[in-house]
Amino acid sequence: MTASNGVEQAPPAPMVRARGISVIYLEGTPFETAAIEGVNIDIGAGDLLGIVGSTGSGKSTLVQTLCGLLDYSSGEIEYGEGIDAGNPSTSVGLVFQQPEDQIFERTVFEEVAFGPKQLMLDPQEIDRRVRDALQAVGLPEQETLSRSPFEMSGGEKRRVAIASLLAMEPDVLIFDEPTAGLDSSGRTQLLNHIQGLQREGGRTVILISHDMEMLASLVDRLLIMSRGRLVASARPADVYGDPDILIRAGLRPPVWVQVLMQLQRRGLEVSTGVVDPRQAVKEIRRALKSKP
Repeated sequence: MTASNGVEQAPPAPMVRARGISVIYLEGTPFETAAIEGVNIDIGAGDLLGIVGSTGSGKSTLVQTLCGLLDYSSGEIEYGEGIDAGNPSTSVGLVFQQPEDQIFERTVFEEVAFGPKQLMLDPQEIDRRVRDALQAVGLPEQETLSRSPFEMSGGEKRRVAIASLLAMEPDVLIFDEPTAGLDSSGRTQLLNHIQGLQREGGRTVILISHDMEMLASLVDRLLIMSRGRLVASARPADVYGDPDILIRAGLRPPVWVQVLMQLQRRGLEVSTGVVDPRQAVKEIRRALKSKP
């Protein structure tokens, strides 16, 4: 990187850097299993990443290890400035696949305030964090603070769970299958809020999902996991431009990529490296116009 004065500058240090990380379950027993093996990953400030892989590929194990919730058997993890390497979960927050199952307080305020209270913050700071977090996920505070979270819809519960994490003000937010169980409207609203956290709030966001179509136009970079290994890290367009990467990892490419692959097999010179159906239509029209 070159500064405006022409002096070479080192690129900014990543928020999280993992080198050669392996996690072995039941190590030293006949049931020993490598959940992840030799993973190298750099996560930068403000990144919006997607992690995909088939069931058992190691996605959840990887992020739980980065959060400090699981011990790793070998390798090294380094954290950027402001992240406590001894307790990274205070700065690297994870929203589990069914976060509403973890709700236990009587009111939304008490639920969102639970984490900040454990940090021994003063009441004014706790109140500020709760209100800011609810606003960030699109829940009107005056109508929500005294409600019972158990009487809310699935989408609202999901937002309360995310607000509970935001109130801790972590530097890195990780969502494991954030749209699971939500209807189309709830999915759209939640993804817009998550995207806003990264674009407007400058947060580092990681999304784990089986939904390739959802991630396609949302994330800046895709990490592909297969059998406990990281097999690719690239922009979505580059990944879809070589869909065999997905197929070898046991993943089904998005529908529009499958259509483009079929057209390629029929002799039409189209590229599969597009991230949404509209781009696919443009690519097909371009190829048809240039066809002799």
